[in-house]
Amino acid sequence: MSQRQGFTLIEMSIVLVIIGLIVGGVLAGKELVDNAKVLKLRSAVENAVAATRSFEGKYDALPGDMANANVIWPSCDSPATNCNGNGNQKIDLTESARAWQQLSDAGMVPGSYDGQGLSGIGTQVPKAPYSQSGLVIAWDNAVYNTGHFIGVGDTSSTVLFAFGTPAITQTVHMNASFDPALAFRLDSKFDDGIPFKGKVIGERPLSSFSCYNISSPAGETYQTAISGKHCFLKFYSF
Repeated sequence: MSQRQGFTLIEMSIVLVIIGLIVGGVLAGKELVDNAKVLKLRSAVENAVAATRSFEGKYDALPGDMANANVIWPSCDSPATNCNGNGNQKIDLTESARAWQQLSDAGMVPGSYDGQGLSGIGTQVPKAPYSQSGLVIAWDNAVYNTGHFIGVGDTSSTVLFAFGTPAITQTVHMNASFDPALAFRLDSKFDDGIPFKGKVIGERPLSSFSCYNISSPAGETYQTAISGKHCFLKFYSF
């Protein structure tokens, strides 16, 4: 009595089909997760812009920049620091933490924020739908754009870099939350896929030069072949 050896072609075909279905399902599931994050990011940015505009329409001041915030919300001066802004119609980086606190106090964003800094994702700034990323509202006059933006990145080190005396440009830098390939995909979905052009800007932390290549003949391009987190994004929306 002979023993059967190996698989028949039909059996091997069935196995390959099953493997293909499993791999296809995994990839499709990853794509669904990625697309859901993109939609959540778009919603988070749009909601932040809408809340800021609503606040300005109601109080005739920008959140964080409001010069008499402690008159409307006396508790916002706690703990022992004045929560008022300077009223210059710009949300300076020093007012950014108070912006989220005042938006929360006004009931225009969910959550509660203490206004004491930017490093606490979830307690001082809202969480964005990517690992170690939060949202910052601020104004700067960088070489590529001037105005208010929603910054998405690691907020643990958010600083203002000034160039020139007196300052010719003032650029807000955050820590990185995105690898260059992901930053490129997001920039392409929301804007033009070019780091220093359009309404979505791909930026680098001061400690890294790996987000984009400024020596490209066609202008700045994301260095998509480089792994690791080297980029954060700025949405100049209002």
